[in-house]
Amino acid sequence: MFLLKNLVSSISKVTQDLGNIVSITPVVNTGSSVNVNVSDINIANVSTTGLLSNVISTVTDTVSHTTTDLVSNVVGTVTGTVGSTSPIDTVTNIIGGVTGGVTGNPLEVVTDIIGGVTGGVVGGTSPISPVIDVVQGGIDILQGVES
Repeated sequence: MFLLKNLVSSISKVTQDLGNIVSITPVVNTGSSVNVNVSDINIANVSTTGLLSNVISTVTDTVSHTTTDLVSNVVGTVTGTVGSTSPIDTVTNIIGGVTGGVTGNPLEVVTDIIGGVTGGVVGGTSPISPVIDVVQGGIDILQGVES
C-alpha cells in the first residue's frame, strides 16, 4: 500500500509539473501582464530539460527506499522474533531444548545420541565401533567354523 501511495504521489507531481509548463504567464518589460492564447505560444523555446530525469529520479527513489525498507522490515521481523542473537544460535538452542541442553559443539549431542543407541562410546573411539565389534565377532566365529 505504501509503494502504491508513493507511486501515485510521484505521478501527481509529474502531472503538476507538466501543467506548469503549459500555463505560462508572460510578462512584458513594462511589468504588465499580457493575455496570450496557448495556441499562440511557440513551445520551441520552452525548456523541459531535467523534467524527465526528475520524474525518473523521484520514482526510482520511491521504489528504492520502499523496497529496501520492506526487506529490512522483513529481516527485522524475523530476527526480532529470533532475538538479537544469530539464527544459528537459535538452531543450537532448539537442539539444546530437545536434547536437554547443549554445552559446546552441537555435534557432540549427535555423537552422544549415537553412543546412547549403540551402548556407549568411550574416549576417542568411533561412534560406530560397537557395531563394527559385533560384525567382526560374527566374522571371527564364521572363520572358526570354517577351519
